[in-house]
Amino acid sequence: TIADWADDFTTWGISGGTCYSGNCPYSICGPSWWCSWPSIYWYDETVNDSVQNGATNGYVAITSTSQPIVPGRGYFIYHGPNPDTFAVTGGLTSGSNAFTINLPVSYTTYGRPDDDGWNLVANPYPAPVDWDNSSGWLKTNISPTIWIWNHNIGDYATYTTGSGGTNGGSRYIASSQAFWVKATGSSPQLQINENAKVVTGAGSNPDFLKTTQPQKFVPLFFDDFNVAQTGSDTGMYIRLAITSGSYINEALIVFNNSATENFDINYDAYELHSDDAPNL
Repeated sequence: TIADWADDFTTWGISGGTCYSGNCPYSICGPSWWCSWPSIYWYDETVNDSVQNGATNGYVAITSTSQPIVPGRGYFIYHGPNPDTFAVTGGLTSGSNAFTINLPVSYTTYGRPDDDGWNLVANPYPAPVDWDNSSGWLKTNISPTIWIWNHNIGDYATYTTGSGGTNGGSRYIASSQAFWVKATGSSPQLQINENAKVVTGAGSNPDFLKTTQPQKFVPLFFDDFNVAQTGSDTGMYIRLAITSGSYINEALIVFNNSATENFDINYDAYELHSDDAPNL
């Protein structure tokens, strides 16, 4: 349950946690109004909302530490400016989810394909996973892109299979990391199994996108930039970046003969809106 988290880090607005209405000492909790603001949320895809434009109607607050932690569900957690170390103990997920886990995804249409189908899920394993490992995933009506909020740059890191990543995004997803996926049609399924886990070699220790990461930028000057077209290989690309203080926003232009002038769900990615970072 949420109590397994609340005994290791400060929570606000959650009955049975650290700070809530009726238990709000200023020395620990800060101003009293903080204690009425829940600090843990999950996202309900079925609500009429627009994630990519920053709408928040679909966020559902956790109100009690007795509520369960749902395997594979992603959670948005505010725990203050300082890093925390916490432990969660218990038995392995049992039954049909013992080693193959169905992440909770759905698709609800409101007649706006760009806004429909956004799901916040998470890596349920105690190890990183590889989004591109085809034997480790079953993806039905799921976009090939993942989005992860990167607080340090005030924007979303993204990664699209076959195209690449921006803002620090890669094919590797850290243990317990929440990430967005977009369902593209009815009856979506996102299933993960042990083959997706990365235990050694590349990707075995990816950055958890709540820690500071170095950023590198190379000045780019070009005129009549000539890009060789060699089939559907996606090796050629241009990366653009704009910064404002510590905030960063990137765009990746990939040259692929299989792409069209329209939005291609297999190659292109939506940009989720950020109120912090500048936008290209």
